[in-house]
Amino acid sequence: MIRTRNELTDILCKTILFRKIDREEVEKILPILDGKEKVVEPDGIYLMAQDVQTKMGIVMKGSLNVSKILSSGTENLYEKLWPGYTVSLSVVCSSTQVSPYTVYSIEGARIFEFPYENIFSELIPEKLRLVMLRNISNQLSNENIKRQNKVDVLSVNGLRDRVMMYLETQASKKGTSSFTIPFNREELANYLCVNRSALSHELSLMRQEGIIEFRKNRFHLLGLERD
Repeated sequence: MIRTRNELTDILCKTILFRKIDREEVEKILPILDGKEKVVEPDGIYLMAQDVQTKMGIVMKGSLNVSKILSSGTENLYEKLWPGYTVSLSVVCSSTQVSPYTVYSIEGARIFEFPYENIFSELIPEKLRLVMLRNISNQLSNENIKRQNKVDVLSVNGLRDRVMMYLETQASKKGTSSFTIPFNREELANYLCVNRSALSHELSLMRQEGIIEFRKNRFHLLGLERD
């Protein structure tokens, strides 16, 4: 558990929601948000698809997977959320507040969650409310870009082309040909909507052909160095 209010404040000050807000102001806002810490056990569910969600959360520890689980059991992984990331923001900002996806944790997670409507409390100075709403707008824009990146990747039919589009997008985002992706091999297969064995085989071929180097989730695009 988060042991002290100071520890909680330390973590929240580093999140997008409280960007450009002084620590002292964050400490004043917290009681108004009336948040609580929620524990998700390993292999536990935080949010089910079709659930109504009125609370937004901030990952404090562990990680969460945001996925669409088909009736066949096939998983379409959207993204992985790490400490500092917001969770269910796009859901609580929607008109229905019905989740289109399932959020679960493999390793377990702790989330600080609070009613979304509390952000609009008049007890929070208007200047700070505007900063928080601007931060939320930025975060939603970032989420839309991530979703579009995934659409672009899935629009490519060939497995190798799909892999390369994803890796090149990550390299462009990080500004380097060597980078770490947020997924293990199974999660990457779920994100790309491909068979894990086929993915592992293709990655091995790409390594043999001198296109990439990798170790676990650390990748190096050799082709970018020749361009």
